[in-house]
Amino acid sequence: MDLVNPITSFSMIWLSFLLAAVLLVFSIVLAPWEKIQRDSDAQNVYLGTIVLLYLIWMIRADLPTGLNFHLLGASLVCLLFEWQFALFATATVTALHTGLGNLPWMNYALNWLTLGAVPVIFTRLMLYIVQRYLPHNFFIYIFINAFFVAGIGVYLAGGISAIWLYFLQDYPAHLVFDQYIPTLLLIMFPEAACTGIVMTMLVAYKPTWVATFHDRWYLKSR
Repeated sequence: MDLVNPITSFSMIWLSFLLAAVLLVFSIVLAPWEKIQRDSDAQNVYLGTIVLLYLIWMIRADLPTGLNFHLLGASLVCLLFEWQFALFATATVTALHTGLGNLPWMNYALNWLTLGAVPVIFTRLMLYIVQRYLPHNFFIYIFINAFFVAGIGVYLAGGISAIWLYFLQDYPAHLVFDQYIPTLLLIMFPEAACTGIVMTMLVAYKPTWVATFHDRWYLKSR
């Protein structure tokens, strides 16, 4: 899942860094920072979540073929803090993962766009679709937005990463598409289960920590 070998395409390196910079600036400008600035609890939860995500990323399964995969937690942080803060958090985690994990910095932008931005944007898009077209139901919020979307999101990120492995890092097609992509199915359920369980507990005990959960929608009768 992580691109561990240096990218040799300089055009791809510059393009990925340009896109990452634009997306980060866009998220930072649009983020409602006042919500965190005036709430010390929110600051602590946000920083604690970043640390937790980094620890999750460090628990990586390395395959004999040189490929790897790990949980992302991107859908979780998106549901907790909204997409702007989720993009910033995953960018920070990717930077820590790159620096402390001895990954090439030239791979940073593409790793973040694939493993951070893709599942975050997918989660937010699906949240919008579900809120727009499905009933505002607690179980729909948990099982679709937290459980299924998280599982699909990690597989989507892994699949895109596999494409980069094939085109940019010269991994053979049979290794990437016949072995690695099917193996990614093994990580879908843990990602979905962890996100669903954590979101259920937070909604039950600390609903004020969940930015995308609205009491007037999910708990009050219409």
